[in-house]
Amino acid sequence: SVSKESVIISNCSKVAYTMNLVLPPSELSGLKASPVCITLAPMQSQRVQLEFHPTKTYVELLNKPQEPPAEDGEPPAAEEGAEPPPPKETPEEHKKNVTREIRRHGGRRWENEEGRSIHASWKLAFFLKPVG
Repeated sequence: SVSKESVIISNCSKVAYTMNLVLPPSELSGLKASPVCITLAPMQSQRVQLEFHPTKTYVELLNKPQEPPAEDGEPPAAEEGAEPPPPKETPEEHKKNVTREIRRHGGRRWENEEGRSIHASWKLAFFLKPVG
């Protein structure tokens, strides 16, 4: 299901500012916003709508994707002098790596013990630039 919320951004200064909202990647967060870039005159306000739309990919993000079976059921033969293929990532390593990527973008994600409920919190960055 889609969740929508809005926030009011106000410029309380005596100078006009251009504001840019930077969102984490949507495949990690499920977040969208509109507008993401606005110019506010002094004492002006603007509503920004945030939308959370979890996709199946988002819900299963921490689960390691299934690898396709190798053809003929055997691993490919390595060429002479070639590097051996890197070791396969375990489900625990996959979850740890995805969680690290989420944290790198300012987020936290967790599931309840039954795995039926997914929760997340995000820090959103606003960049400000005086106009003129």
